[in-house]
Amino acid sequence: MPLPTPTRLYAQSFVPQARWRNDATSGRRPAEKDGDAAGRTLGTRRLAGPSACRLRPPEGESQAERGNAPVGRTVRTGPARPARTGWQTGDRRMAEDPAESTDAVSGAGGEADGVLLSCPDVGLPLVHRGKVREVFDLGEYLLLVATDRLSAFDVVFAQGIPGKGRVLTRLSTLWFGATAGIARHHLVRDGVDGLGIGAPARALLAGRSMVVQRARRIDVECVVRGYLAGSAWKEYRGAGTACGVALPAGLRMNERLPEPIFTPALKNDVGHDENVSFGALAARVGRDLAGLLRAVSLRLYGFAAERCAAAGILLADTKFEFGYVNGELTLIDEVFTPDSSRFWPADRHRVGEPIDSLDKQPIRDYVESIGWNLEPPTPTLPPDVVAAAAARYQEALRRIEGALAGVS
Repeated sequence: MPLPTPTRLYAQSFVPQARWRNDATSGRRPAEKDGDAAGRTLGTRRLAGPSACRLRPPEGESQAERGNAPVGRTVRTGPARPARTGWQTGDRRMAEDPAESTDAVSGAGGEADGVLLSCPDVGLPLVHRGKVREVFDLGEYLLLVATDRLSAFDVVFAQGIPGKGRVLTRLSTLWFGATAGIARHHLVRDGVDGLGIGAPARALLAGRSMVVQRARRIDVECVVRGYLAGSAWKEYRGAGTACGVALPAGLRMNERLPEPIFTPALKNDVGHDENVSFGALAARVGRDLAGLLRAVSLRLYGFAAERCAAAGILLADTKFEFGYVNGELTLIDEVFTPDSSRFWPADRHRVGEPIDSLDKQPIRDYVESIGWNLEPPTPTLPPDVVAAAAARYQEALRRIEGALAGVS
């Protein structure tokens, strides 16, 4: 399906010194449609691990033999196995074939009580169903739809947060545009106009959809922490480290770190991501790529922390995903949203005390307070907890929209 002329086009520009080109693969590739997830290989061939930011198959191994292995993953020979596309919601693991689980959450798809848990029939092939987003095939591009599903501790709840998908999409489009001078991004445009989707479905998808470039995902969560919170605080109390990074003694909960730290994690599509040291990441993906991911992640965090401060928000921590588009390192998925970041109102920040955050922290706090083991089945969330989380998402959007006004 040819992509119509976009009504809103987002710049793909970036500073010259940040242009990371894989010369051997700079041409556009036809879509492979291999059923893999968005942000993995969809329309570009997978390549070997990087060497000086130029990717080539290792000695004795042809590109055809490597097939479609993500960067940083061990390649196995022999018959290909189907891609992992299963996901969890409540106490069920969904079907491995996304087409078999399209209606598993909310019937034929649609909003119930203002919450969209599953996409309606949009007349497009479903490529992947993630914890929050559903991905559809547009041929040269992909359509990403952010539902209102709630994922916490890497498990999808049976309940959603009203309006959450639209907040995630709006914030991502704003930040992709604002950070285009730091890192190339995969966003082409937002909205579904001109894609041949029927009126009822268009209304449900309005404000929660992005047309993006196909990318080969690097299977790493690039986490940057500016404050000592969450799992980092728990580790620090016992070991004096945060995700393996040594920190000064005497720090308190929610205290600002001397400088932001990069604490990567290996992605796991089913289950919990695995925190690793920078050395382990370098051994997995190569030192050049690991260093590049760290440098770009820290620069993105620094820019966003400054903009958030203008909105009266402290950016406690955040995470990024990257991939390759035509051989160039590209920021993908979402960026600086309440799902990927911990936002704190600056006027409510008290070192050593819990913070009334502008993200899903109230839900994390609740499920930990009742002793949930962080595995399915998920507990039922009280209405006031859901409403409090929804209000925080909306407040984060309102504040950040104002701070990013005119930034491009």
